[in-house]
Amino acid sequence: MQDGSELLIGARDWEHPAWCGDFYPDDLPEDWRLTYYANEFMSVLLPADRWIDAREEAVEEWCDSVHDRFSFFLELPGGEGAVEDLPVSLKAVAGVMGDLLKGVLWPPAASEQGLEACRAVLPGITFYRGSTRADLPEGVSAFRCLDGAEDASADLLLLEPGACSDLRKLRALLEWFDAGRYQGCAGGLFVAGDAPVVERIREIVTLSQLLGIA
Repeated sequence: MQDGSELLIGARDWEHPAWCGDFYPDDLPEDWRLTYYANEFMSVLLPADRWIDAREEAVEEWCDSVHDRFSFFLELPGGEGAVEDLPVSLKAVAGVMGDLLKGVLWPPAASEQGLEACRAVLPGITFYRGSTRADLPEGVSAFRCLDGAEDASADLLLLEPGACSDLRKLRALLEWFDAGRYQGCAGGLFVAGDAPVVERIREIVTLSQLLGIA
């Protein structure tokens, strides 16, 4: 990994019913799950419907459940709706998360007007814009950092279930990712799906460490 950047790895959300009894112990209280998750993984991507209507008290509980090196990424909704209210919700959540908020993902289909409105209320937060890359494996989505990055950069990846299903393909993806990243922002790699495979996240962490990019 190149100087001035870091690679943050995790899942899209930490609440998945299939993880109960598999990743999370059967007797683990529900409100301890984020702490348990943060003890193994350094970051989480929160989908829009998870945080937009969350009470301030709930967001405070999330922040109190993790250590100070943990980070949250927020995923914004796609489409043209909620442009007026979205910056307000985003600013409120960001105000509670403080330094724990590492970045915001903007889907490719979202409006430019909404993007600029959200960036205006959070000038110190890195935004990542969805981009189309022909050289990506199936099931992998790329996002580029908007803080000075070239259009061709890929700074955050979202892996759907089954993407890069063997270690050789996963290593090739990580090497491609590290070579094409902008060097001024944090990189992210998140595993998505209704029940992200925990072992796949662990493999990504281990391979990244072996390759010297995490």
